[in-house]
Amino acid sequence: MTTTETIVAMAIKHKGVLDQLGTALRSDLVLPNPLYRQIVSFADDFLTDRRKMPLAGDYDLWLGAIPEAQRDGIRESLGRIQGTDTSEYHPDFFAENVLPELKTVAAHTAHSRMAEMGMDSITPEILHELSERVESVALTTGDLDRKLSVADILKMPRSSWIVDDLLREGSLSLLAGPPKSGKSTLARHIALAISGHGPSVLFDRVVHPGRVLLVSPDEDPAYWVQEQHQLGIIPGDCDTIDIVQAASLSRICSELRTGDYVFVTLDTLGRISPESAKGNGDAYSGWIKTFGKLRDAATVQKSHVMVLHHTRKAGGSHGAQVLGSQGIYGSVDLAMTLSFKGNGENPDRILKCEQARMGIRRFPTSRVEYSEDGELILTPVSAPTTIQDRLLEKNERINRIRDMRNEGLKDTEIAETLGVTPRTVRNLAGPRTNGIPTQ
Repeated sequence: MTTTETIVAMAIKHKGVLDQLGTALRSDLVLPNPLYRQIVSFADDFLTDRRKMPLAGDYDLWLGAIPEAQRDGIRESLGRIQGTDTSEYHPDFFAENVLPELKTVAAHTAHSRMAEMGMDSITPEILHELSERVESVALTTGDLDRKLSVADILKMPRSSWIVDDLLREGSLSLLAGPPKSGKSTLARHIALAISGHGPSVLFDRVVHPGRVLLVSPDEDPAYWVQEQHQLGIIPGDCDTIDIVQAASLSRICSELRTGDYVFVTLDTLGRISPESAKGNGDAYSGWIKTFGKLRDAATVQKSHVMVLHHTRKAGGSHGAQVLGSQGIYGSVDLAMTLSFKGNGENPDRILKCEQARMGIRRFPTSRVEYSEDGELILTPVSAPTTIQDRLLEKNERINRIRDMRNEGLKDTEIAETLGVTPRTVRNLAGPRTNGIPTQ
C-alpha cells in the first residue's frame, strides 16, 4: 500500500493530482493526521483561488501566520512531505489508482471511531453518516480555468451535504450567542459561501453551492441595502441570494417551500416567533413547535435551516447556555455557540460547534476573526490530543445529562433526546440522587 506521506507529497507537488484528490484528502477519515490535512487544505485552497500551485515562499508566508504553538509541528510535517521521493510515480496515473486505497483507509478509520465511541453510543444516524462519508471518497475533476456562473450553480446536482460533514440538507442548526457576539456576521459569511459568491471551502470543508434565503423581521428598508453591501454584492445583482422581511412562521415556511433554497438563515428566533418573547412556559412550548415546523419544511424542500438565537448564561454544558435550554438544544442537529473570552473593549470571540444531541464536536473550539478584506479566520484556541478531546466531550455530555435531570426529565426521556440508551445515561452520569424516577 502507498504510504500516506507519498500520497500527500504527490498531491502538493502536482496540480493534476491535487485537483483530483484535494477534496478526498480533506476528510479526517481519509487523512486522520490533522497536520497533513492543514497542509493539503492550504495547497488545495491556493490552487482553487489562484489556479496555480503554491511555491516555497507561499508556504513560508502561510506558516508565518499560523499560531506559534502549531507552527513547528506543521513545518516539520511539511518538510517530511516535501522530502518524500515521488520520482517513481507518474501524476497522470497516480490519483485514479490510489483511490481504492483511500477508501480502505476511510473505512478502517470509521471502524476505529465506532470502537472508540462504544456500541451503546452508535445510532443508525451515525452509522449511516459514516457509511456515506466513506462512500463519498472519490476523485474530483475541477475545471481550474473556468469560474462558475449563476446558471452553473443552479444546474449543479445537489449533494446531501451543503457543507461537507457539517451542514446537511433536511436538517436544522442553531447559532447562539450573546448580543454583539457576531452571530449575524458569521451567518452572513456562511450564506455568502453557500451562495457561490464566497470561498469554496468553509470550516475546512467543501461547500456545495445553491440558492440562499436570509430572513429577518427588521422593517427598515435601509437595513437591506446595508445587508447586501456587507455580503459584498450589489443589491439586485445576485440571483442566488434572496433577503426577505418576515416575522410570520407560516410566511417563512411558504418562502422556504417555493424558493428552491438549499440554505436559510432566520435572524433571530425571538423576533421571528412572537410567542417566544413572553418568557413563560407557553414561549418554551412555542419554540419547540417552531423548530418542528421548520424541520418539516426543511425535510420537504431538502434545505438546511440555521436559526440564530440568544444565549442565557455562561458556564455549564454547551447546550445549557442556550435560551430554552435542553428542549431547544435537543431540537436541532447541529449547534454553534459564540461567546466572549477576556475583558476589555475587544474580547476574543470563541466559537464551539458540536452535533447537538450526541455532543460530538465537529471542529476544534476556535477564535473567530475577520481579515481586512472581510475573510473569516478561525484559529483553534487549543490543540488537544485525541484522548483529551474525547474526555472533554464525555464531560460535556455528563454535564448535559445532569442539567436535564435537574430540569425534571426522566432518564428514559433524556436517552430519547440524546439518541442513546437509558443504560448509557446511567453509566455516564451515575444513579439518581434527587429522588426523580429513572423510568
